[in-house]
Amino acid sequence: MSDVIASARTVRVYRRKTLVAGTSATVRPPMRVEDILPHLGVSPKETANLELYHQASEANGGKVIMDQQHGYLPVLIGSDDNLIPLYKFVEVIDEITDYDQIRDEFPTLSFGQIASAIGFFRKLAQFNTRNIDIDALEDAFLEDNPDFQAAIRASLEDQEGLRVRTSE
Repeated sequence: MSDVIASARTVRVYRRKTLVAGTSATVRPPMRVEDILPHLGVSPKETANLELYHQASEANGGKVIMDQQHGYLPVLIGSDDNLIPLYKFVEVIDEITDYDQIRDEFPTLSFGQIASAIGFFRKLAQFNTRNIDIDALEDAFLEDNPDFQAAIRASLEDQEGLRVRTSE
């Protein structure tokens, strides 16, 4: 696996461990999407996107909830009633995914293409009607975080040591 993918995974693991993934959920009776769309005050494009996400959720058991409190961000609700943003769920899938196994199934794909496809799913899972760029918020938080900077330095030092040991 390339160093770039390994570094990107380090960032995602750090984000997941330091940022609060869940907030307390209030379990409400499900609303029909037709009932809420006229009251959203969002563009027709966002309304169409919300309808598409709702249909996708319903077609797969309705377990993915579009959380109104967070701009209809797709979430799962854990057994402890905490919200788990779907994009965080996708990050965990990326962390445990064996890229080599995917390449066995699709040998013509590069590691970059595989990482890009997973990133695409993560971005889709960040949909919200408030147009909040979640990656930008997380990046701003991490830029000034000394623990994050130390984790990146340690990761790069580990990779440098690996290159030295393997080049002997």
